[in-house]
Amino acid sequence: MKKALLVLSLCIPLGLFAQTWQQEAVNFISFGKGKVLALAEKFTDDQYNWSPMEGVRSAREVFLHIAGGNYFFMQASGFALPEGLDPWALDKTVTTKADVIKTLNDSYDFLTSHIMDIKDSQLTEEVKFPFPGEYTKRSAIMLSVDHCSEHLGQLIAYARMNGIVPPWSEGGN
Repeated sequence: MKKALLVLSLCIPLGLFAQTWQQEAVNFISFGKGKVLALAEKFTDDQYNWSPMEGVRSAREVFLHIAGGNYFFMQASGFALPEGLDPWALDKTVTTKADVIKTLNDSYDFLTSHIMDIKDSQLTEEVKFPFPGEYTKRSAIMLSVDHCSEHLGQLIAYARMNGIVPPWSEGGN
């Protein structure tokens, strides 16, 4: 009996530290969010409107594209957008650095809270996107991680082209 209690007591703490797949995804997103927001803080107000060439998104538009994507992936997964929010019109309505940063934070909160609302049994439910392929709610989560990472890389290039050293590289590279 003592042996069984000992084994049980050793297993319980392991279960307390186990993370769900959704929590791991949120951890990845939070890591990327930290870098995106750190860059958003480093750009000056003037640099927010910088674009490498005509016809290419400005830094502000890239930040807002990330925010729009955060909303889009969860909307496609069945979650209602905040009332009055159009994720594809953010670049028309959000113009100041402070508002861009707030919009990014709100979008990441929306994304991560709804990821945590998705139950394991729902991860394989089909999701419709306006682009080819077959997707599930798990796919939507993975695409949201990839989308943020893709545009983080773009923003790092924009930052470097504007003489901005990403905060996590300061003093090193």
